[in-house]
Amino acid sequence: MLRQDLARSAKKIELFFNTSKFRGLLNRFESTSAARDEGEGRFTPILSAYNEVATFFVRCTKEEREVLKIFKLDTMEDPKNWNAFIDSDRSSSTATTIYTWSSGLHFLLGYLPNLVAMLGEPDEMPPAELSENSERINFFLNESKDDLIELKVFTELLKTINELFDTISTLHKQKNIAFVWRIDSGSKKFFSILGNKSIVKEIKDAIIEIWNASRFAHANEFETNCRAAIQGCSLIENIAKLEKTGAIKRAKARADEYAAAARDCVNHLPDSEYSDSLRSIPAYVLERES
Repeated sequence: MLRQDLARSAKKIELFFNTSKFRGLLNRFESTSAARDEGEGRFTPILSAYNEVATFFVRCTKEEREVLKIFKLDTMEDPKNWNAFIDSDRSSSTATTIYTWSSGLHFLLGYLPNLVAMLGEPDEMPPAELSENSERINFFLNESKDDLIELKVFTELLKTINELFDTISTLHKQKNIAFVWRIDSGSKKFFSILGNKSIVKEIKDAIIEIWNASRFAHANEFETNCRAAIQGCSLIENIAKLEKTGAIKRAKARADEYAAAARDCVNHLPDSEYSDSLRSIPAYVLERES
């Protein structure tokens, strides 16, 4: 998980639980008065809190779910676990579920924000003098979690990116001004380049075009083959119609006449390998076309 993903996930989770009905339900459940509340009205806040939590989990990103799992709050997504709030006899399993959620939420809200703050702001912007006419583009390194990148591979990648900036800047008659703005790592690695807005936009469009051409190459080939097959079917159908009318037989007879005339034209030539070659041409053409 990238630093910026962790920071964004923590902020979203913190905001939700600080304003959610679940936190109030948890406090109410742990109080003495709540333990004595056996009326039907006690189900309303439980259902309301669960609906809010269920909606939150539906919108959770993969990174947010990983953070929740660390604090053992991922089990809140399962409605069966919410029986802990309905179980009136407060069994040991019920107490365990509630204690797990309560302690997880306590540590998440109490410590995670401070830890994330040490990582810096995920959406921190560059200085005003750089950001006014600039835009960022992020490059992710495609690798597995435990891969090590050779230095020469990384330097070649940076060189290629710089050449891309140089080329597009030259085409637009602009000076290439690009900076490495951020480098982040975790289970995946990426670096952020800051450059002129118009140049960055052109680079993004070019990358998308290259990706689409590569991604849909097989689909385009399939489309071309299908079109050729359809056209071929039409050609076969036309040939069948010509055969029925006798047009092909008449054309073949006319071609034989032209071939015979061609051979007669060269028959007066002296015998040689060259005249033999000329005489063989009509036969070759007829055999090839048939």
